[in-house]
Amino acid sequence: MKARFAIFLSLLILTACASTAQQPAEEIYQQRQGLQQIWQGYDPVARGVGYYQANDGHVILTLDTTSAPANFSQLSPGVWRSNEPFPHLRQNFYINTPLHDTTATLVRFPRESRSPFITLVHEDFHGYQRDNFANDFVTSTLSRFDTGSLALSTLVAALKVERALLSAALDAKDAAIREQALFQYAGLRLWREAQLPEESVTVERRIETSEGTANWVGYRGEQQLQGYSDNTFTNKLLTDLGIDYENVSGSLSVRLMTARVYSTGAALSEVLTQTTEHQWQVLVEQESATLFNTLLNAFQWPQDALQEAGARIGQSEAFTQAEGRASRISWPDSDDSTLNRIERDHNWKLTFYLPPSSSSAGFTATSGTVTPLNDDIILLNPVSQFDIESDALSLEIRNLTLVYRWGGDKNAENEDLDPVPLIVYLNRIDSSLLCADEQTLCEGRIDSISQSGLTIRSEMPLRYQLERLDQ
Repeated sequence: MKARFAIFLSLLILTACASTAQQPAEEIYQQRQGLQQIWQGYDPVARGVGYYQANDGHVILTLDTTSAPANFSQLSPGVWRSNEPFPHLRQNFYINTPLHDTTATLVRFPRESRSPFITLVHEDFHGYQRDNFANDFVTSTLSRFDTGSLALSTLVAALKVERALLSAALDAKDAAIREQALFQYAGLRLWREAQLPEESVTVERRIETSEGTANWVGYRGEQQLQGYSDNTFTNKLLTDLGIDYENVSGSLSVRLMTARVYSTGAALSEVLTQTTEHQWQVLVEQESATLFNTLLNAFQWPQDALQEAGARIGQSEAFTQAEGRASRISWPDSDDSTLNRIERDHNWKLTFYLPPSSSSAGFTATSGTVTPLNDDIILLNPVSQFDIESDALSLEIRNLTLVYRWGGDKNAENEDLDPVPLIVYLNRIDSSLLCADEQTLCEGRIDSISQSGLTIRSEMPLRYQLERLDQ
């Protein structure tokens, strides 16, 4: 009987260990040397990475340190577990987040779909970018993409052909075939970019560099930790390039730029590795070069030859057919029309002015259509879950439509950060916030509110403005 109980207890302990983040955390520590080879200077174990366990709030941390982080206990070499839970952790991930006397990048565990590694390495590399890159490419990820006067059918056709050429370069078994595909890709892209507003070209190249390098490092990290082959790695990049981004659900900017640059940037990172080894990483990190600029500089193709190649593709019969297919795609309303419709469909517009620290704390959002209204203003319509957590603020929004400014403005006079506006659209409002009779606009301050879909708790009273829309 005692023997059977001991066996049962051992199985119970093994099951419990398997359901925690200890195993992937230990794998990261054990594979440290291989992870250090992906990007020169990047070492996730030295930076501190880990998981917060959704079931109990405890943090499992991988960190190379000679002494235990405050309020952490060692589980195994390089792996630490918090002595107490962190109940405020609810977002999908946190980059460079404070944990008592250390900082780390954390992701929620267990992951619902992707492996326990790729998101962690991807997001931690964004933390590395913020700390080490000469130019912070990360800040514009949700920027608006202005197509100018370029016809959408022409733009979409070019984007699809560009991805096909990148795929051909990735899949090429011969260096000459690879370079020819890249030459055609570069010529067509320059032809497309010449017809777009200059700001859109700049934004695309910068976001592609930020998200593309993080995506590539994330995939390489996953490969190192899970042990799959180079062929499997390449097939993952090819699968991403093959997604029909222009037909996914989302706003115009998301469909035309935000979603696809993860895949094109990862592909460019890989072809640069194949052609320049690690030299390209120094240019991107230390000299603020974008991936596409680095590709052009690596091959030094004549400018007139690139222009001729791009024009030839853009005027080809195959491209005309691609334009015809693209012309049948249905597109969402303009951003302004979408916002006007939302305001017609709601009774109240409630604006909270959040402390500037809420912007640096970040947010997590799940589901809902993301529409960039400006470089740092997004519309989430509707969002099933939106959370902001900082030392002084806890905000939860469920199944509502909102507009959020995710980057604070600098005050020109004193360089202080201005409050961060958050707009929530409602059809029912808490009685404590209601305007007086006949008033269509009123203001006040509040430190807490809890009504259907909206919960806020703040250490300092928040200024708010309530506007009646159903006039």
